[in-house]
Amino acid sequence: MPRSQRWHGQWRSIYTDRNYRYKEVPDDLQGLTTLQLANDDAGLHGDLYLSFETVTPITLYLGYDKRIGDPVAWLTDDANGFVQTNQRIKTDDTEFDVYRQDHPAGRVQLGGNFNDAVDANKSNFVWALRRRPFPLLEQHTTVDEAVAKLPTANAARGQALFYVDGGATCSTCHRADASGVGYGPGLSHLVKSNDRRHVIQSILEPSVKITEGFAEQVVETGDGRTITGLLRAETDAGISLIQKDGQSVFVKREEIDKRYSQNISPMPVFATLLTAQQVADLSSWLLKRDASRAELEPELSRAKE
Repeated sequence: MPRSQRWHGQWRSIYTDRNYRYKEVPDDLQGLTTLQLANDDAGLHGDLYLSFETVTPITLYLGYDKRIGDPVAWLTDDANGFVQTNQRIKTDDTEFDVYRQDHPAGRVQLGGNFNDAVDANKSNFVWALRRRPFPLLEQHTTVDEAVAKLPTANAARGQALFYVDGGATCSTCHRADASGVGYGPGLSHLVKSNDRRHVIQSILEPSVKITEGFAEQVVETGDGRTITGLLRAETDAGISLIQKDGQSVFVKREEIDKRYSQNISPMPVFATLLTAQQVADLSSWLLKRDASRAELEPELSRAKE
């Protein structure tokens, strides 16, 4: 099972079973997530060595040991979409030529390190990935389409979409449980209704019903500034608005020239970004997570007594 870590050059180990470390990593690859594999797999060959699933589009970077000579066939097959770059990665063992591939969300399948099974004096691949934003869909995802995909929903994929950078990134604004305060409303209440269609509509059509207290405020000041945020406090002295990054901005009453509420949700337009299956996955996790918590509540209460 591969491990993952951030790519930060010299001090990071490469493999799960060797002490080799990176010495030089190109600047634009610094900070990427790596797949930390076993160097003992260096002699594996064939079209299937490793597969994993990504919930977002990615750019995959592959470092291929220069000592091997001719690259493996699957790497140079135009149909697989890998292209060789001018970059190199250096370790305290060898140097690697860097290849890259743009891959959509879904299953990624990678082949072995050799055209044959001879692995003497050769290292296994090194890997890293960069998440890319979702492409705009040609047609908007509808509520009915997402509802129809619920029977094939995958809650694990939904959880990844909620949290992962580059995914739906719901966790930037929302809390999936009762902990803390987010920019958007908490989602722990969903189990009370257990209304799958309502959850899906809230994702795809968030402006249809904006939760009370979460309409975005717009404040225009006399000196030409425009400040947006959610109202968190109001006194005779002024108002306090919370920003998406969690920071609070206080605007003095005498500075306010104009103030009004937005009638549209600040949520991204997911209907143009997420497929019907992705919306079903996300909805399934939100409801399954809450349902699991509800089932545990009696046990949690007894444990506190």
